[in-house]
Amino acid sequence: MGERCCFLPDVPNRFAKSDKVLKPTNLEDWNSPPMVHGYKGGDQRHNPKPEIQLLPLLKLRFAGYVVSAKNLPSQPTSFIGREHELAEISRLLNEPSCRILTLVGPGGIGKTQLAIETARQFGKPDTTFFLPFQALTSSEFMVSIIGEVIGVQFSPIGEPEEQLLDYLYNKSFLLIADNLEHLVDGAPLLAKIVAHAPEVKIIATSRERLNLREEWVFDVEGLQIPANTNDLDIEHFSAVALFLHHARRMNAKLVFTPTQVEAIIRICRAVDGMPLALELASAWVRTLPVEDIASEIERSLDILTAPARNSEPRHQSIRAAFEPTWNRLSEEERHIFAKLSVFRGGFTREATERVARASLQTLSSLVDKSLVQTDASGRYDVHNLLRQYAEEQLDNTHDEAAHTHDLHCHYYSVFLEQCWERITGSDIKQAFIEIESDLSNIRTAWAWAIHRHRRDDIEKALNCLCFFYDERGRYQEGEQIFARAAAAFEGDSAEAVRMRAKIQLRQGALCHTAESLDKGTALLRDCISTLRQYDLQAELAFGLRRLALNLSDNKLALSEVKVCLDESFTIFSKLGLGWEIAHALHWLSIYYLREYEIHRLPNMLELGEEYARKSLSHYQKLDNHWGIATVSLNLSDVAAFRDDYNLCRQYVEKALVFCQEIGSFWGTSSALWQLGTLAYEQRDYVRARRYVAQGLQTSLDYGVARINFYLLNQQQLAVRILLEQGELQKAYELIGMLSKQRQKAALSQQNHEAFTLFDQLEQSVPPHLLAAFQHGQDHDADITTQNIITYFSDDEAQATELPEPLTAREGEVLRLLAAGLSNPEIAQRLVISAGTVKAHSSRIYAKLGVHNRVQAVSEANRLGLL
Repeated sequence: MGERCCFLPDVPNRFAKSDKVLKPTNLEDWNSPPMVHGYKGGDQRHNPKPEIQLLPLLKLRFAGYVVSAKNLPSQPTSFIGREHELAEISRLLNEPSCRILTLVGPGGIGKTQLAIETARQFGKPDTTFFLPFQALTSSEFMVSIIGEVIGVQFSPIGEPEEQLLDYLYNKSFLLIADNLEHLVDGAPLLAKIVAHAPEVKIIATSRERLNLREEWVFDVEGLQIPANTNDLDIEHFSAVALFLHHARRMNAKLVFTPTQVEAIIRICRAVDGMPLALELASAWVRTLPVEDIASEIERSLDILTAPARNSEPRHQSIRAAFEPTWNRLSEEERHIFAKLSVFRGGFTREATERVARASLQTLSSLVDKSLVQTDASGRYDVHNLLRQYAEEQLDNTHDEAAHTHDLHCHYYSVFLEQCWERITGSDIKQAFIEIESDLSNIRTAWAWAIHRHRRDDIEKALNCLCFFYDERGRYQEGEQIFARAAAAFEGDSAEAVRMRAKIQLRQGALCHTAESLDKGTALLRDCISTLRQYDLQAELAFGLRRLALNLSDNKLALSEVKVCLDESFTIFSKLGLGWEIAHALHWLSIYYLREYEIHRLPNMLELGEEYARKSLSHYQKLDNHWGIATVSLNLSDVAAFRDDYNLCRQYVEKALVFCQEIGSFWGTSSALWQLGTLAYEQRDYVRARRYVAQGLQTSLDYGVARINFYLLNQQQLAVRILLEQGELQKAYELIGMLSKQRQKAALSQQNHEAFTLFDQLEQSVPPHLLAAFQHGQDHDADITTQNIITYFSDDEAQATELPEPLTAREGEVLRLLAAGLSNPEIAQRLVISAGTVKAHSSRIYAKLGVHNRVQAVSEANRLGLL
């Protein structure tokens, strides 16, 4: 919960020589031309836009930009055609003066898919990023979204926009800024980015121009349409191919007569090859002949309803495709569909019943009419364009709209309240999965609760939201949402003061990066004073525990830490709150272990172990894996202090499995650091380096603020390993980078024990390493971290050969086992039977020489198989 810094006794430096070098990325694959989406077979004369050789384009300025799947969203429909557009966009992006290219066209024309396909074909791994702006309600969040996607770790010191621009200054990124039409007032941010970052290019998608001086506009038109039915191989035309593709998804046995083919061409023409309209039209084949579909679209073609400043009016609406569907809906269906517009990022069937009062029959009808989509997990969603149309209908009835938003807000506040019960019980993993799935809805509901001052809904959400943001390492976003909520409750009334204190208590708790710790401590102290005044006991106990955490992490006022923890434990005990009692015992254990670390008094170690075991007993009764993992780390410290490193490793490996299964940033990071430290102490540098790389990657994967306690642990260990293995130049480059980051954030030695080591090294830099130290100060922190990960992972000696290697399928099963999936869940994911999963697991255990899942994951980590 962001409440843990593991520790082991200091290990003296030992130096060994290593001639390891960092190798540049291999770009040989770019010597081969890319695959081009084109038509297969057929006479060339039936394809008026022949395939285009794109290799020469890749060798221009835009050269080097294929994209890793992790940075681009998967698309629900196939990408068909657009060869000419892809080539033209590539040509424009090669123009040095083309820095912002806006793909302009009406909703549903395929701008997003075209932008993503451009990135897939012409992008560069790990430097192309998709910015999903469609869920934003205000341009003020654009900086946050961009930062979260590209991995900026914002500091509370300074303006986020300035930090974003500084971060992008020396980057060679391709940014896909998707769905900007409702954020046009935020478009100047894009101009600032390209002005400040000379190597950044932006592809924007919008239904209207952004009206920037730097902007180049590319009009996205419909898919390719046959001139007449005399053309052979008619399916080679992309508009027809797309319609038939979707129609056959509705009914795989469809066979069309020549008359029906002519009607299909009429449909393509009626919607001007608009992809979303073709998809909607194809869904009607279940209930209408294609001739009737064509006639309906032609009678209600209303494509000129949304004029925009930068494209032809006929390209600005999809009403010609949507209104026939809307007109066929019953009053009940219209009413329900309009209400579904309040959801963001998908929704569950239960949510539709509670918020929109939708029956299963109505919901199924909307799914059949392609107004609502459903995925394999059972979640529903509405295409953003259709959602916007439905939202217009809902907004026409102001009172109904407000009431629906109230219901949406209340539903997700109750959802979070129920998730808190599951988190403090035995269902934390699934609760976290569901929160993550509905985070867009939760953000929307929270914003509405603040806007309407819905105190009850805010209070229901407080505990769960704070814990979730803390565990996921999303400290900055969490701190910001609570700060905005606190600001909404101004005034000196008792009610406002109490509400503000409850909210700021969570804000202070999430000030958990090295830069914000002092701010958090001040907030917590102020809130504790207010909570005492109003006798809010549960809130007071929580605040005391979090204040103790801050003081303990800062290595300050350990006597005050003990007073806070004792009072917190007493209050929780009186209230009979089981999970909170266990957590208070856990922190009393940490207090005594830290006292033992300083004073080496045997009774302190015994008390630390006693409180840890009491805490573990409480968590085991609750079957709470998070708590079991947390206390296992305490017990690993006890074992380490007693020099029982085998037992220490067992505790840490158990904690790591649980933390990875839950998705706990701090727990995963702490466990990996402690495993790395154990390996370092035993001079197993191959394993130590591997654990450091995994720990650093954890921080990057979670997008945690750059200077945080867990990242500092890994960086400190990396420095020790480099020094001990004689890689002095790399060690001092890293020290130089860390020194600059600390100066920039105005951090002092007291903030983390790692700075003690760095201070000692900085004060006595050997003359022959001064250049390396100074060079490191110019390094980008993220790039340096990624280089360490690559360097520490690229060790030929680290992969121990198995007597019999795992098959590809066994490797898949092993990774899912490590992710915490059950056998039935793995079976569903891989589309195999549970018995087959069990057979694979048995073979994996045999090859690894282990007997159960925990041992398998531990051994796989040791061997670098994960």
